[in-house]
Amino acid sequence: MSQRPIARVLLAKLDNVMRSGLVQEFSDDGIEVIGQEQSEEGIVFTASIATPDVIVIDGDSHNAPELRERLRKVAPGAKVILLPRDEVWPTVLDPPAGRPRLIPPPVLEALRNELRGSRQRIEE
Repeated sequence: MSQRPIARVLLAKLDNVMRSGLVQEFSDDGIEVIGQEQSEEGIVFTASIATPDVIVIDGDSHNAPELRERLRKVAPGAKVILLPRDEVWPTVLDPPAGRPRLIPPPVLEALRNELRGSRQRIEE
């Protein structure tokens, strides 16, 4: 029997290097990447049917605020993390519409902690 993942994550609009690095890091930690989407419509569709715990999107994308709002509607229980390309100080939006907060460095370890906390919140 396979073990339940720590968290189910949708990666959205991230560049290839960042995306592949996160996939590798997350899989080593037992975090399931349920999708890697680039188009806005693909991101919204996957979020609506795959019920991710966390959605990590490129926080520097020109339409990140609009995409974030669309994701909040189709996946209201998902935590949204806006990850800037420089990977410094990502913004976290907890459901259902909590105040934005910043993740301090080191970012990779902080992301892992956010993902671990997401599954615990959902199971409570």
